[in-house]
Amino acid sequence: MPYHEGDILVPAYVASGLGFTGASRSFYFNNVLPAFRNIGIDVIDPWTMTDPKEAEYVLATEDAPVRVWRYSEFRQRVGRRNEEGIKRGKIVVANLDGTDADSGASGEVAFGYANGKQCFAWRDDWRNSGELVGAFALQTEYWVWASGGFVHLGAFEEFVSKLDHALDSIRAQMLCQTQS
Repeated sequence: MPYHEGDILVPAYVASGLGFTGASRSFYFNNVLPAFRNIGIDVIDPWTMTDPKEAEYVLATEDAPVRVWRYSEFRQRVGRRNEEGIKRGKIVVANLDGTDADSGASGEVAFGYANGKQCFAWRDDWRNSGELVGAFALQTEYWVWASGGFVHLGAFEEFVSKLDHALDSIRAQMLCQTQS
């Protein structure tokens, strides 16, 4: 059910490695984020929380020891922003594609779970992730299920439809919290 004006927006931190390459970045900005917004998610997007010029500045540093120091400082700032974004969200929505599910997104799921966030994950990557049975690392999968969320293996569009249904109960909880 598409989001309608006046519905409660659900703040969601979107964890993924989709911002690292041109092809996946295009899919992320042109398909993933609009689909989430269409079902009433107030997107908390880590890929827009950091100005790319910050990374360019670090990478352009020619002096190796200075570059290492600047890179470490940069990573701390990005990590802190991501932490704040996850804490602001009501839920964490994660793409866990890759031969080994993206470690950053897996870590963000773990942090979300540890902070009481309901987590939802999708994987439409058909490659074996190295697990005997299961979509990706046992612990990440556990955190998603234990948070009250779900793991979807298959097409992104199917995931969005399932997530849309899950948002109904989340909105109801949010409405009850605002009325109490």
